Amino acid sequence: MSLTPSSRAGGDETTIMCMLACSGNFGCVYYVHALHKLFFFTQTKYHRLEHLIKAVLLQVQPSVVVLSSSQEADVVDLIRLHDASMDIVLSAPKLFNAETGTRTLIRWYAATQMRLFDDSMAESAATQRQALLQLYSVVPMKHLTLLSCVTPILDYIQSYPNMSVLQIQTISLHTTMHLSSDALLSLQILDSPEFPSKKDKPMSLYGLLNHTVTPGGAMLLKDWLLSPSLDLNVIQSRHALVAFFCALGMDTINELRDLLKHIKNTSRILLHVNQHRASIDEWRGLLEFAYYCLSLVEKFSAMSMTHAAGTVVTKVAEHIDTTLLETMGNDINNTARASENEGRVTVQSNIDANLDDLRVKYNHLDDYLARVAQMIAAVMPIALQPVVRVVYYPQLGYFVTVPRTLHQHVDRESQHLGLALQFTTEHSFYYKNSETYHLDNTVGDVHAMIIDRQIELIQALGERVLEFKNQLLVMTDICTELDCILAFSYAALRYNYHAPRMTEQPNMTIVHGRHPLYEHSTDAFITNNTMLDSPIMLLTGANSSGKSVYLKQNGLIVVMAHIGSFVPADEAVIGLTDKIFTSIQTTEAIDSIHSAFSYDMQQVTEAIRYATPRSLVLLDEFGKGTNPLDGASLLAATLHYFGSMESCPRVFATTHFHELIQQGVVPDQAPFGHFTMLMLMMTRDGDVEDEEMRSLGSLAASDVVEFHYRVTRGHAAGSFGLHCGHQAGLSAEVLERARILGQQVYGGGRQSYRAQWTRSQQDTFAVLDDALVELLEMHHPTIASTTHLFQALGARFPWLK
Repeated sequence: MSLTPSSRAGGDETTIMCMLACSGNFGCVYYVHALHKLFFFTQTKYHRLEHLIKAVLLQVQPSVVVLSSSQEADVVDLIRLHDASMDIVLSAPKLFNAETGTRTLIRWYAATQMRLFDDSMAESAATQRQALLQLYSVVPMKHLTLLSCVTPILDYIQSYPNMSVLQIQTISLHTTMHLSSDALLSLQILDSPEFPSKKDKPMSLYGLLNHTVTPGGAMLLKDWLLSPSLDLNVIQSRHALVAFFCALGMDTINELRDLLKHIKNTSRILLHVNQHRASIDEWRGLLEFAYYCLSLVEKFSAMSMTHAAGTVVTKVAEHIDTTLLETMGNDINNTARASENEGRVTVQSNIDANLDDLRVKYNHLDDYLARVAQMIAAVMPIALQPVVRVVYYPQLGYFVTVPRTLHQHVDRESQHLGLALQFTTEHSFYYKNSETYHLDNTVGDVHAMIIDRQIELIQALGERVLEFKNQLLVMTDICTELDCILAFSYAALRYNYHAPRMTEQPNMTIVHGRHPLYEHSTDAFITNNTMLDSPIMLLTGANSSGKSVYLKQNGLIVVMAHIGSFVPADEAVIGLTDKIFTSIQTTEAIDSIHSAFSYDMQQVTEAIRYATPRSLVLLDEFGKGTNPLDGASLLAATLHYFGSMESCPRVFATTHFHELIQQGVVPDQAPFGHFTMLMLMMTRDGDVEDEEMRSLGSLAASDVVEFHYRVTRGHAAGSFGLHCGHQAGLSAEVLERARILGQQVYGGGRQSYRAQWTRSQQDTFAVLDDALVELLEMHHPTIASTTHLFQALGARFPWLK
């Protein structure tokens, strides 16, 4: 925990969040450095604070959280529980004040968003009233807890010179899908540090879809994945645009992406222009922004006017002001030029008469100084006349210089010549006299004057550009959104995705669906349908038969549909999904106080508490982390709870608790539906055997268990764990013993459990067991390995073999 600016802040990936929770009210404001934008959460009430904080942290993923030092310890604990490495900065409680926050916000808005002729105007009462009226249309100004977060976060941002807020925006949790922390991890929505995506091997949905080419495009795509939209109009609009660009073909998509590649981080450039420190490349980036935006407009105008094309062209025409871009582009192009020698931006000729005069004077300065030197040399000793020079050093002025080897001639007559020594170098002596002082006063520091005048003109150019700041930022947002849409279109054509149909109803129909990531790691991926005639799908099947892949596949298709992407399926009807809960990825850290099973229980508890009729719940072998009786009971109770809800969420559950089906605990009737993974079993003779007996029986090396990875109605009689053991290389002895024990314990009364050894053999073995333990604990030197020990024991007691 820190009281000073965080060492993690200041980079492009920095996101700073400030939150305050008190008396049932919640305020949250966060800043994204790459966008130079401040976001305000509109949700200000809470019933369960831990749920709200978790949702906000998941959506924003801040690198730094600013809290009041008087904030309850529970809030700090919740943040630490979410991410123990997150920086928490404690600010003075007096900064968390709504009235102070309102004044701070008004001053910021007046100074940055209202183009004022004089900075002092920002403090006038009339200006602040106007700013307040405009802010009411952007920020919920009546939410006092929210406004209390403004001063602390702006105070923190100002501690970093490279940070500045250029825009503000409000967002709401109610308009986006909630993805649980386990869902983000288990569905591989974003890259993980351990397994980052590579260009030819995507390891996450983000890595798969990230064909963006602009700095803001990659960030916006990540934001869409963390917060999929629940606005049907927004989703359908994105789908229509993807369909439009797909119809144009890959060549046109790549042409547009090539234009967008030249769109730089405009918000950062404008910040540097405002701070009078924009580099050559940044001025060039602004010029390219104007040129390539105009090229985009021209490209769109030439497209055929379908409905989707009309939407694009209309949006581009409304927000990309060609006149503004032409004016700004011409202004930059005519005014500024890059001086590679000086390493900075300079001003073109014929822009300013004063600057042109100074340049002419500077360019002819050498000839003028040569004539002055001749005048000075005329009164000097003959030995000095050929070598006397008058030189100019910027910021130092004009000097008479003579070679070091002849300076004694000057020293003898310096008083007569009116020369005063100023400094020496290895080769020369430098003097001042009345003529050089006259040059200082009349000609002056020409080079410095040129630089100063150029700075004034470049700053004036910057002021003219900043007049269009808000419009330029809106245009940048348009280009960024277009970049994401083109990335979806590129992926749709490259990976053969199709448009889903979105509906308000909690439907889910998928025809020939595929796992978007897993299909790239196998030569022949088997597609599957999802037809939910019952809201709860119980899926059984052998180990390694594809149950988990199918479960994740459905979750990923739902997420992809909600961000506006096409999906890996021939057809899909997806109902709006407000939340996705999963219990798939068991996470257990060394420093965690929770066991793996406890973690699973937390995921299911969250789903039970917060799932709605529009939610999607994915349970992969829930209950496996405890004894079979408890695990099966918990799974059955959970499924029955969901089934008893007035409007049941869509639930996909996989299990190896076959007794729940066999004993009718979870019947194959509404709201439940039984499904299994299709498979084929053949003996060495080519005969198809009974599934139940084969699941318990031994498997010869020549026997075949063929997984078809196809979901079908029904249920599996077994999990074929012995087959998996055989495939993993377990010895025949172990597999045979497992088969016998399985028949004895789970054989349903066909034969009772029988010990492997007689009573006398067990007594003998107990003695040997003690000796074995003692030998192993002593690491007896005569025992090279346990294998040697068992061989020796086997020779003495043949029945041990």
